[in-house]
Amino acid sequence: MKRTFYFILVILLFQSCELIFRCPDEALTIERVDNNTHKLKLNGYYYGDIRGDNAQVYLLYQNGIFYQGWYRSLTDVEKGNVDFYPRDSSLLYKNRSYWGVYLIENNDIEIEYWVTRLCGGAVVAREQGTIINDTTFVITYRSGSKENPNAVFMFHEFNQKPDSIIKFIP
Repeated sequence: MKRTFYFILVILLFQSCELIFRCPDEALTIERVDNNTHKLKLNGYYYGDIRGDNAQVYLLYQNGIFYQGWYRSLTDVEKGNVDFYPRDSSLLYKNRSYWGVYLIENNDIEIEYWVTRLCGGAVVAREQGTIINDTTFVITYRSGSKENPNAVFMFHEFNQKPDSIIKFIP
């Protein structure tokens, strides 16, 4: 009887570990401010950091919100064949992961966004770069990276961006 009790207790403990031992979310250090600089076009997405046939996609919004749209097929990205909505579109706004803020000062861009940890919660990833022109920027620093990425991001016009009003960034 005791064995059964302890077995059930251990199972319940493991089931609730995520709630008990969940890591807290880190706070962004950049305050969200509207981007009124016109240094970069905002009516589309930026793609770059090309790895093989995949490119990373970034969305920048006029209200200072940033979204990292993961890696996608380079061919699709270049043609504008991208979809930022998961099958359940409500999931896009329930999770902090890959949402963040950006700030442009002079010809520099600074980005902070959340990435999910294994223990739950979210850690802040930081990137910095230089704006080349209104359709191109280069990420020269990425937190957690041992090397400078020197990842070039290029603009692609696109008018089907997800809404950038999210509850966890005031």
